[in-house]
Amino acid sequence: MVAYPSSLKRTYKADKIPIQTDLQAVADLKTRTKPLQKWKIESAYWPEFRQNIDETITTFLITEDINETINIFSHIIKESANKLIGKIKPSTHKTPVSWWSGGIAKALRETKHLTYSKTQYTENNIEFERLRSKSRYLIKKKQKRNVAKLYLQHLNLGGFYLVKFHYQ
Repeated sequence: MVAYPSSLKRTYKADKIPIQTDLQAVADLKTRTKPLQKWKIESAYWPEFRQNIDETITTFLITEDINETINIFSHIIKESANKLIGKIKPSTHKTPVSWWSGGIAKALRETKHLTYSKTQYTENNIEFERLRSKSRYLIKKKQKRNVAKLYLQHLNLGGFYLVKFHYQ
């Protein structure tokens, strides 16, 4: 990455002299990574996997070049694993953050409502209704999670206690 500074011909009525830089940078596309996929190891049938590797190794000729032989062998293992073991798609579940609280949710709700009430545009009304329904869904989901957590805690104590849960 190289930057060449040069002063501009016009100052655009600025107090300071602006400097123009020509930035020549190339994005490295290899830095992007796919989400990691895990192998289905629990459901794999290993004797069939081993047999498939043995059968495919006998069809390939071993060459004098050790690097080429290693590449062929690793390709055989990867292809057999893809075909017989398979992969699990990565989970898209996001863990909840610890700093989130009910006060933050209330402030966000009020902000969205104020945005709509100030402008009264149809687009804002649609956005407000969409966000309000999303917040209702998230609140219900959180309350269900809390009830389930309380239920499990009381089961772990050895007895079940009736828990009265109030919606906010």
